[in-house]
Amino acid sequence: MNNALTQFREAAERLAAISRFDAVRVGLVATASGFKPRTIIALSARLVRASTVASVLPELVTTRVTAHQFLVPISGLVELLVQLDQQSLEHLALGNGRAIEFGPPRLLPLLPGVDPGWYFERKAQDGVGLSCRVFTRGRQISDLIAQEELDDSLLAQETDYAYASYSRVIKAYTGLKMGRPGLNNEHATLELVAPWPIHTLAANRHGDSLHVELQGLSGLDTSRFILNVEGAVQDRRFDASSLRWQSASSTDPESASYVAKMDSQGLFPAAVNIYVTGVPELLLRTDVSREERQYVNTISSLVIVPRLRPAPEIEAPPAGTRLTRLHVAGFRLLRSVELDLTHPLAVVVGPNQSGKSSILDALQLLSEAARGEFSDGLARRRGGLASLLTRGAGSSAMVIEADLATSGTTALRYRISVGPLGSYDFSITDEQLASRESDGRWTPFLTRQGSQAMLSGRALIVPNERESILSQLGIAAPVVESVRAALAAIAVYPYFRTGAAWADPDAVPMRRPVRLEPGARLDRSGGNLSAVLSSLRDERPGDWEEFLGIVRLAFPTLKDLRMPAVSRGTVQLFWDDIHGQSYDASELSDGTLSFLAILCAMFQPGSALIAVDEPEQHLHPDALRRLVGAARSLSDRQPIVFATQSDALIGLLDETPEAIVVASRGDAGTTLVRPDLQQLQEWLKTFSLREMRRDLEGWSPES
Repeated sequence: MNNALTQFREAAERLAAISRFDAVRVGLVATASGFKPRTIIALSARLVRASTVASVLPELVTTRVTAHQFLVPISGLVELLVQLDQQSLEHLALGNGRAIEFGPPRLLPLLPGVDPGWYFERKAQDGVGLSCRVFTRGRQISDLIAQEELDDSLLAQETDYAYASYSRVIKAYTGLKMGRPGLNNEHATLELVAPWPIHTLAANRHGDSLHVELQGLSGLDTSRFILNVEGAVQDRRFDASSLRWQSASSTDPESASYVAKMDSQGLFPAAVNIYVTGVPELLLRTDVSREERQYVNTISSLVIVPRLRPAPEIEAPPAGTRLTRLHVAGFRLLRSVELDLTHPLAVVVGPNQSGKSSILDALQLLSEAARGEFSDGLARRRGGLASLLTRGAGSSAMVIEADLATSGTTALRYRISVGPLGSYDFSITDEQLASRESDGRWTPFLTRQGSQAMLSGRALIVPNERESILSQLGIAAPVVESVRAALAAIAVYPYFRTGAAWADPDAVPMRRPVRLEPGARLDRSGGNLSAVLSSLRDERPGDWEEFLGIVRLAFPTLKDLRMPAVSRGTVQLFWDDIHGQSYDASELSDGTLSFLAILCAMFQPGSALIAVDEPEQHLHPDALRRLVGAARSLSDRQPIVFATQSDALIGLLDETPEAIVVASRGDAGTTLVRPDLQQLQEWLKTFSLREMRRDLEGWSPES
């Protein structure tokens, strides 16, 4: 059996035993009987407790696709994996002598001439929680069903309007979220998930007492829990012989809390790790807090030998760490480019296909590397390394390098290099974190070559070779954690979902109530805007007043923004105007929501950089002027990058022409150039930047 499928089978069997999973919920969407061969478009299989599944959806048959849901006994998991390894699905055993026979078999959506590239993830995060996962992507759906057949309106008619689109059928039967096949170049996807039984871990110190709380499935065997407490002087291990867990059920009979209390006198606990005997995949770690509980899940599994020499001391907390330079090579259109961020506001100007979006994508990938999401970012979100390497340049590696400065005197440089492994996989070939000496030399103190790593002379074991070592060190070194936190908080916003709620309710969560999140950060599409604004108001009142002041400049009729609780644990944005009218987020215009989301993004603390693609979208020129003015001011806190081709936005930079960065594409690939400031200032005596856009786009290093 394929190695990734074997790894998943072993992990799933262990997780099923501790979690009391006794079934697998299988969802399947495939081409209909008129298509030869019949091919899987989407498949998901998730380990569950059968008692929690009230029913499965009935079979759906149309002239283009068929869809099925089944509840398979856990004993049928191996048979399912064997069939997937053999690249077809012929039958599913339903227990009690019953089975579903597929005639003819449903084939896997293989790429031409390529075996399915199954990827196993020991730790995956989805909307439900943490899990072990194995997945693969195949051909584009538009290769399986002709483009003219991918008509959502025809599908809606065939289903008697029970489903509005192909993506809604796929989501209903498999839980997989896709755009509209054929329009968004979606690939057929197969995914198997084994959820972790423990969802969150929190630790709070009260005097000499340490309280640890787990949230997870009910009925877990706590005698298998092992707790490791990281102290300032030494670590301490607790197991069933030295620790008693108390469980408390919740309103959901399948969920429970598990609480333990211990004496921590003299230990000075800094962090807590939880393990489960016999389930090596399951590791959770959280810092000990004296504050209100905040649930944090991170992986930590390092073996460290005694330190030989120290890493540099950082003179500022993570909030003072910022990006000053970005170098990218071998990535999409970026054969070798450098973005200078010594001026903290950068407005990247260029025509379509000049590499602007590639710059933002590289920044996002750098953030994912720091968050431990590098493998998922490469394989699942971007289609694998082969699709990212610069074409026509003989590129055999992708490199992302970032220089960072602190509010002290320390200058740091982080680099990660990735190369192909076989025909579709990748490996992290080189990784390092260096500090700059007084003579300008860069001295690495964290290095990694493949599976071998060193931190200040200490040998490290790399627990997950598909993720950056930076994301796996925990609090092993404050300077490393400072860099990791700053890079992980890089916020890239390719678009904000502000569309009309009636068009697709699930696509515009920004307009609906959302769960309250203390310390929330704005997600990539702005869906949790109400929660982030609530956090800004309650946790940083000074910034909130400044935020409101800027909004009132752009929208003079605004009286106040409110985020009241509208149901248990959820809040929604309300806009009160000076005329006594109140509007909730579902009633606000696209431009108003875009302005609030972009401004909110720029107010986020602790990030090495904030980037927004085409911020001018939906905005009136006066609102755009206020937004650019806010960006000039807020870039003193952290660098801000805008990517645009808008004359209106460029025309607002006459007073700060040094913010302009020109992206152009030639025979040597994309180049990024900050035009000569003196020459620009001479031109501005006669022209505005708006009038000079085409001249700017043609600027080159030789100009």
